[in-house]
Amino acid sequence: MKTLNLVIALAAATFISFTAGAADQLWVKIGAIERKTCPSDKCGTVGKLFFRESARILETQNGWGRVTRVYDASCSGGKSQYVDSGRAVCDKANGIVDGKFAEWIKLDGLSKERPAPAKAGNSAIEQALKDSDRYEDHKDRFIAAADALMTSGQCTLQDFIDEGGWMRSTQKSRGVGIYFTYCDGGSKRVYLDVNTGKVSTN
Repeated sequence: MKTLNLVIALAAATFISFTAGAADQLWVKIGAIERKTCPSDKCGTVGKLFFRESARILETQNGWGRVTRVYDASCSGGKSQYVDSGRAVCDKANGIVDGKFAEWIKLDGLSKERPAPAKAGNSAIEQALKDSDRYEDHKDRFIAAADALMTSGQCTLQDFIDEGGWMRSTQKSRGVGIYFTYCDGGSKRVYLDVNTGKVSTN
């Protein structure tokens, strides 16, 4: 998606235990936070950030944080193709100006420190990976690799949900114990060697 430069306006928003400012990196402390087309519950939802995923706050406004620069809303027939649910109209009231918008999330679902993993079997990442090939045999490796990929920003929880976790590679040239998945919206293949825990993209 094409991005445009946007002048970042510094603002302060005080919440339960922290103040979020421009360029702060925070972590989702609840199950999921909706990504909105504007800083309001009334605006369209374009996706979610999940528990323990990070967000870099570029600007704050009335309890909301902007997490992306402005990009094309892909308006067709007067509606944004990126809106998953809620209001999709391409107008100023929905945060879409001249066919472009930025994503906003609520700050009260964020923390300065990354939350500890949820109890075994209940975390969002475990639920996303539970359909992986031979999941019970390699559960720890799968979770550790996925967690590291999300922390580094190479993958998102939604990537693992969309792909159904890790799949066993049948390419003999790669050897035994090699699994793969797709990240970056399905455009990047990532390999995991469950024998060593090593992750690679080639």
